[in-house]
Amino acid sequence: AWTAYGRVERSLALAGRLSIALEAGIASGDGDPDDDDLQTFRAPQPPGRYFGNTTPLGPANLAGFTPSASINLAPRTRLTAQGRFFWRASLDDGIYSPPGILIRTGRRSDKRHVGRELGANMVHEFNRHLSLRAMAAHFNAGTFLRETPPGKDVSMGELLLNFRF
Repeated sequence: AWTAYGRVERSLALAGRLSIALEAGIASGDGDPDDDDLQTFRAPQPPGRYFGNTTPLGPANLAGFTPSASINLAPRTRLTAQGRFFWRASLDDGIYSPPGILIRTGRRSDKRHVGRELGANMVHEFNRHLSLRAMAAHFNAGTFLRETPPGKDVSMGELLLNFRF
């Protein structure tokens, strides 16, 4: 089992306020679910939201990329927009939740496309201790999820007040 990840980011000369980034990653999946050799990558302690805000996907049998753009709207306010695009790394394996629990077997569909999440968030830092984050995101179920019901889209919004001490 293995995984690979990379990120490139570039700040543009728009008064030092705009940056664009591209992330890409892959986590191996099992090539033969009938043998005893599990080839699916398992993260040791993945966070609850591993790949975005609306998707329940964990880092196993998944390939994807994330383009994003961020701009400082004010000295303490930053807006970020991003898209996350997901495919199964192995067609012989399913998809997993962040703790590594199989949530969809790969035996009921030969489709690779899992889905995409489009979202934006804005963070305002009032001071070094207090910040406010507003987020909205929408996940479109791909052909793999649609063929292994329920393959539903998910939308969410969040308002988070963060206090650091």
